[in-house]
Amino acid sequence: MKRTFPPISVWLATAILSALVIFTSSFVLDVREGHGIFYRDFKDRMQNLEEHYQIAEEDKVVIIFGSSLTAMGVQHHDYFYERSQTETGQPIHVFKVYMYSCSAADLQDLPDFFELAIRLKADLVCFEERLLAFNEYNPGMLHVPKWIERFSLRVEGVKEHLLLWAGKGLSDEPRTFDFFWKYHEETFGIDSTTFEPTAFNIRPYQHNKRVNQWLAKLRDTGTQVVMLNLPRPKVTEDALISARKEADFQSFLKQYQENLDLEHWVYPEIIPYSHFTDAHLNRRGMERFSDWLFHQIKAAL
Repeated sequence: MKRTFPPISVWLATAILSALVIFTSSFVLDVREGHGIFYRDFKDRMQNLEEHYQIAEEDKVVIIFGSSLTAMGVQHHDYFYERSQTETGQPIHVFKVYMYSCSAADLQDLPDFFELAIRLKADLVCFEERLLAFNEYNPGMLHVPKWIERFSLRVEGVKEHLLLWAGKGLSDEPRTFDFFWKYHEETFGIDSTTFEPTAFNIRPYQHNKRVNQWLAKLRDTGTQVVMLNLPRPKVTEDALISARKEADFQSFLKQYQENLDLEHWVYPEIIPYSHFTDAHLNRRGMERFSDWLFHQIKAAL
């Protein structure tokens, strides 16, 4: 029997309809859904944090927001809590809150964190320096226009919903921000000067419009805001030091200091590569950085 196929007009109509569904859905879906499992894990962990910890009225609360750099570079809650009780007699809750692969552009679409900080009545909030000050480009990354990037995220959101509907794409990671990866213990014996330099394009203050509005709300509640440098391998740190000397960065920092009373905390040393796993601090580096960070927090509170 001879097989028959639908006329080309049917195939064309189906293709157009599919494209319209994807295009329309991409503008209806929340852009955050395009981050898929990273955003879902981020939301789950925030919910777990609020359900798990009991905070007394007199306790101090510090929240550090960032990406995987924060995840691997900042010690867990118990370290800061127990040390603060021992050294100051005042319990300090330090929560690290992060979303993998988060960028400065992504932060503009994440009111979730700011809402959490207000609910927890944070005394101090730290943001990774790169999430406020820089559009960071690794070697080989393409500079994509913002509208294309946001459209792509929404299309990814459509795909994520389809995967979840099919029972796939579920996370098996712990529902807590405080856990160690097995590679946290590793040190790669690689000279960090072999890294290709990262490009740090300074963001104009005005490009953080939504974030600045949320930061202003935090300041109105009495929260102190800090831009925090997470140590990077030497070649990357050298590029950051150079970027901070530029007039555009100095103007950027001055606007934040004048408008939001922001403080800028920069780790004062170049950390040896033995303290890193790839571009992230390993356990040894995390312990060294967190000791410095504890003293910064203690002095600020």
